[in-house]
Amino acid sequence: MDTSSSVRRPTAARRAAKKPANRVVSKSRLIPRLERKSAKLGEKDDSLLRMLCDDTESGGQKELHFRNMVHSQIDWDNALHINKINNWRNQVSSLTHMFTHLLILAQDIWTCRFEVQGRQHVAPG
Repeated sequence: MDTSSSVRRPTAARRAAKKPANRVVSKSRLIPRLERKSAKLGEKDDSLLRMLCDDTESGGQKELHFRNMVHSQIDWDNALHINKINNWRNQVSSLTHMFTHLLILAQDIWTCRFEVQGRQHVAPG
């Protein structure tokens, strides 16, 4: 009896299979230029709906835009709307933070590799 057709992958595995592999990588090359700032209840600040970032791949700049809701419909006195804005800003910052740490790790590995190779080429004394 073949039960393989009735076995389903876990939900997370199904979701991961549907997402393109380069989705996170393409955004993580962007590093925000300005300090991290949060939206506050009752304080309208349209500048929080955009994030200017440096693109480490192209050397240029990109502006990311909050797209979770129509900007003209944002109620700055609504905690749910403020949370959506802050969650988006935190997600962008977290991805870039992770990317920065990966770059530092890669540089450390690269440096260690050359230090080890340099020691191998030194004639024993």
